[in-house]
Amino acid sequence: MRTLKTGITMLEILVVVAVVGILAAIAVPNLAQIIPYAELRNEARYLASAMREARLMAANTHKPTRVVVDCANSPCVLRSYVALFEDDPANPGELGRFSRWAGTPSDGAERRLAASVNVGSTSGLNPGLGTTENAGDNIFWAVFLPEGRMIGSHVPFRLTLVSAKNSRRRVLEVNGATGRAAALEAD
Repeated sequence: MRTLKTGITMLEILVVVAVVGILAAIAVPNLAQIIPYAELRNEARYLASAMREARLMAANTHKPTRVVVDCANSPCVLRSYVALFEDDPANPGELGRFSRWAGTPSDGAERRLAASVNVGSTSGLNPGLGTTENAGDNIFWAVFLPEGRMIGSHVPFRLTLVSAKNSRRRVLEVNGATGRAAALEAD
């Protein structure tokens, strides 16, 4: 009686390795394009989340909250601040004169965005209400009021993020009247 030998031949292994190599050669260039887009999408979502958090912080603390996107140097830096007011001795319990911005959630809180993400354009920023501080062209900020809306609420705040690697775009849009923030596909 004959015994059957089972196993894989060298030729079968070589064919499988060749097929895997061909599939990898097709997939790797596509993967190289996906990673920068995922990085861009992640940063846009993070900025939208930071805007929503600032809006909630303003409502919870009953004080204006400011979010700053500082792109004066690369990479961009995101900072959040809560407005501090001096007590008004003449009107106890009332907000007094504006004192300073304090870092939140802890002093000096900041997050660097991915180096491959740049700010392409902005719209809806009013002079003195959200354009720049320190006269820098690449410093953008939004202030949320305790009632949930944003200063300059008659127009939406739009910040376009651009991937430095492949020029893809995502838009951070904040509705000024409601303070709602979303990361959207660029038009």
